[in-house]
Amino acid sequence: GGNSSPYMTAYVYFGLKSTEETGTIVRNNVLKRASVYLKSKLEELAQSDEIETLNFVLFALSRDSSVVDERFLNRVEDLLPRMKEYETALFAVALENMSSNYPAMKDELLERYQRVLNRLNSLVKRNEKYGTASWGDTGGWYWHQDNVEATALALMANLRNDIDSELTEGAVRW
Repeated sequence: GGNSSPYMTAYVYFGLKSTEETGTIVRNNVLKRASVYLKSKLEELAQSDEIETLNFVLFALSRDSSVVDERFLNRVEDLLPRMKEYETALFAVALENMSSNYPAMKDELLERYQRVLNRLNSLVKRNEKYGTASWGDTGGWYWHQDNVEATALALMANLRNDIDSELTEGAVRW
C-alpha cells in the first residue's frame, strides 16, 4: 500500500530488469507499467531538487531499450556541479548503459559519459599511504548517501572505462 514513489519504483524496476537478464521470466506488463510510470515522472523530477531520485530513475531506465528524452540528460548534466559523488556515479553508469542500448546516440552518449566520469574522478579521495581511492562522505542519513555506495558506483563507472587504472585498483583496495 501507500503512494507510489519514483525512487522505490526505480529500485524495484532495476531489480526486476536484473532478474530478467538472468533468464528468469518477469511478466512484461509489470516492467512496462513501471517504465511508463518512471518516464512520466521524469519531467517533474527534472524540475525539482530531487537530483538523487532523478539520477536513480535514469540509472534504472538505462537498462531499458526505449530512448530517454535528451532534455533530461541535458538537465542532469547542467546539475553536475551540484551533484554528490553517488549521484554523479549513477549518471555516469546510466550514460554508459544507454550508449549500448541506443546505437544512434552511442558516440554522443559516450562523450557525455567521459565528461561525467572526469567530473566524478575529480572528486576522488586518495590515501597515498594505503593506496586507496574512495568517493563520498562517511555516514549519511540514508544508506545510499555514504561513501560505501558512492565508491561502489564510482568503481562500476570506472570499470567500464579502464579496468586497470589506479583508481579502480585503489577503490578495490579501499
